[in-house]
Amino acid sequence: MLPLRRAVQTLSLCLLIPAFELRAIEAKLSPDGTPLPSITQSSSLSIAGGNSVNCTGVTGNLPHSFYRAFTLADFNPPLDALLFHVESVTVGIEAASSSGGLGQLVTLRLYDSSANPPTLASLGAPLANTFFRVADQALTLLALRVDAPPTLLNATDVLVVELAVPDGTAAQNGLVLGSNSQPESAPSYIQAPACGANEISTLAQYGSPGMHLVMTVTGVNDGAEAARIFADGFECGATLNWDDI
Repeated sequence: MLPLRRAVQTLSLCLLIPAFELRAIEAKLSPDGTPLPSITQSSSLSIAGGNSVNCTGVTGNLPHSFYRAFTLADFNPPLDALLFHVESVTVGIEAASSSGGLGQLVTLRLYDSSANPPTLASLGAPLANTFFRVADQALTLLALRVDAPPTLLNATDVLVVELAVPDGTAAQNGLVLGSNSQPESAPSYIQAPACGANEISTLAQYGSPGMHLVMTVTGVNDGAEAARIFADGFECGATLNWDDI
């Protein structure tokens, strides 16, 4: 991934995770070295070439978004506490190409949906909104670190992950997310008005029933561990530049 300056700001808990904790989370480890829990609806994280579709014009991407919706109660284990502090999302990339090899921007958004299956109306305002520059690559798994990670506190919460692809026609950018046709425990979704999907729709409804998005979500689930991390944080309202860590 090309370097991109990002500011990490606080959300509901008004505290920042200290630098040594951030480095541990980047490696998907808790500070004591044990793996952080991850949730997924994918039975396989392999990426099948030629399996995915997107919404594209003659010269590049048209604006569209892909989604997965996770009802937290469906993931016990590995989630065994009423807390999930979302730290990172890993997605599959079948192919990413950009004009001049400069990479392309995508947006990762997290929501607590009032319904599952999700709709545009059920999403509400994003809990987190993070921009990334994706380098040209193919058949890879890409880990995306969430700025201002949100915490969900109820077993009934529906965590919706959106990866939004902007208009890439002028820059001739192309992005195809990674998928496979192996069993998934819940549907993958798309919303692409330029390609006829005005509402969030399953990929089966979109005409691609064998496209199962590869995605995992990693975070902190131990209440005591989260409390310790937050207790070592910074005062409310502080801002920490990623480049300074």
